[in-house]
Amino acid sequence: PKKKKKKIPENVKHIISVGRLDSQKDHKTLVCAFAKLVAVYPNLSLTIYGEGHERQNLEKLISSLVLEEKIYLPGTIKNTHEALINADLFVFPSLYEGFPNALCEAMAVGLPVIASSCSGNVDIVRDGIDGRLFPIGDIQALTSVVSEMINDWQQRQSLSQHAKEVSARFQSDSIFALWDAVIENGSNKILKNP
Repeated sequence: PKKKKKKIPENVKHIISVGRLDSQKDHKTLVCAFAKLVAVYPNLSLTIYGEGHERQNLEKLISSLVLEEKIYLPGTIKNTHEALINADLFVFPSLYEGFPNALCEAMAVGLPVIASSCSGNVDIVRDGIDGRLFPIGDIQALTSVVSEMINDWQQRQSLSQHAKEVSARFQSDSIFALWDAVIENGSNKILKNP
């Protein structure tokens, strides 16, 4: 069956993140930024999909901020695609990444994304073109970028359109062609400089 693409609504109501509940994923920064945002935009909700050893700490933080009715931790789900389609904004606040599959999946369906400027994320997101980046662990910067996106439907629409290009940019044929070019260039340099 053909996978659905995202339609960008006028209003942002549902923010999601997908990733292990692990300190590396830095959901704490997202929860703290969300606390500031929901004070200004009371109709917002946040769902963080994933499971891990940080669950208890996140639950305590959410409870201390009295946001149990606004932030949800449903655990892992089988159909991430459906969750992405039903969201309005995707935030990926990791401290570091290898190849961030969840980020690529969100972009592939055309969900506007905001990611930390960590390794891995900066290789995927072209800031201001197909997503937005914010400095790692910077709660105020994340709050600002999300607020800007909430108030700028045209920016979300534009980022969404370009985000869908991620599938073509990282499909295996494109990657193999890049590797071939690197190998060919490298061997030419070796041959020229014995």
